[in-house]
Amino acid sequence: MKNRSFRSFVVSILLSIVLRHDWYGGLVSASPSPLSVTFKTSRFDRITIKMDEDHPTKEEQATNKDLEGILSNISRWQKNQRDGQRKVENNIFPQSKDPLLERPRPFILVTYAQTIDGMIAVKDPICEKSNGEGKVSANLKLSSSESFLLTHALRSIHDGLLIGGNTLSTDNPRLNNRLWWRTNKEEMSGHGDIDSKSKTGTSKEDMILPQGQPVPIILDTNLRHVMKLIQNQISIKSAASHDYIIICCSEKALKKISISNESNLNTNAANTTTTRTHEEEIQNYCRLHNVRIVLLPCAMNPSGSGLDLKLLLEELYSKCEIKSIMVEGGASILSTFVLSQQAKDCVDCACITICPRIVGRHGLNAMGSMVDGDGRIDQEEHVSSDSMFEFDSPEASWISLGSDCIFISPC
Repeated sequence: MKNRSFRSFVVSILLSIVLRHDWYGGLVSASPSPLSVTFKTSRFDRITIKMDEDHPTKEEQATNKDLEGILSNISRWQKNQRDGQRKVENNIFPQSKDPLLERPRPFILVTYAQTIDGMIAVKDPICEKSNGEGKVSANLKLSSSESFLLTHALRSIHDGLLIGGNTLSTDNPRLNNRLWWRTNKEEMSGHGDIDSKSKTGTSKEDMILPQGQPVPIILDTNLRHVMKLIQNQISIKSAASHDYIIICCSEKALKKISISNESNLNTNAANTTTTRTHEEEIQNYCRLHNVRIVLLPCAMNPSGSGLDLKLLLEELYSKCEIKSIMVEGGASILSTFVLSQQAKDCVDCACITICPRIVGRHGLNAMGSMVDGDGRIDQEEHVSSDSMFEFDSPEASWISLGSDCIFISPC
């Protein structure tokens, strides 16, 4: 008994020395948390051995509560919309004047971050001078770290992530969830599961990435932006980060590929020259970069100004099994979904982050396509209550998250 007590005493003394002082050239040091020991080595970044349950600060607890509250509300609204879709699929949906509203479509969340003066990006004058195609928006970090985490959390509960072709060619985003993790012990119950933690909340050994990363969906009516990246052999980051991406284009753009293919065959027979079609270029690009690109043709809207979004959403739902979509931008896509009469009836929820910044005249307005080049409303356009998107739901709320303010509401 005495020997055992003496050994315990010696071990306790050695442990106290290790925890209070640097030892062995600084390879081991005490962690700020009294319940964990952090090993620092030249071969590993940081390895934390968890000795007891985590004790997050009050601020972290409040942030986690806010994040889980937002996800809980959106998951509930998703469920309500899915219940309505089941009625549509079972032909028990109430009669509607618009037959398109009786067809199944995905749940649509519109989300973006903006400054106090309504800007989502800055205009790059260097790009304007160099390419001659007008002002090009550049990446602008707006969100706080807490709001950025919210973006990734929202991505984890949606089947698809939708952006425009201009955003693809300008920002080339990865469009995946890299920050929102779930524990191995938690049940992977799908979109309704909100019992998630951030990567910083639990040790890496107990964490895995959430199942079902959102499928990137790119709206590129004429395939102009996609072909620009492909012809320049630029890696499409979203394609490299996923099993496949969906490119939505017009039927005319797809027919151009087929027509050019036939004409090239005739040219080759007569002149013995080799000319690659867009279709061949896409196929060669996919083989070279080991990616998969799915082209989804869709009809144009009645005005011919873009794709018919109602029909497109129906195609994504029925052909691609996309049941929920998170719309992230850019400005043209956002204004189409929020302000155009043709598509705003399809929006189910909005989550808007307002950041404490003012960009001014160098900014790109969130509803950019609805204003002229100087950022002013078109004087010839009649403004009425019908042209506005109103959030009159009693469930609409404002939430403080980090340094930002989050507005969330069903539509």
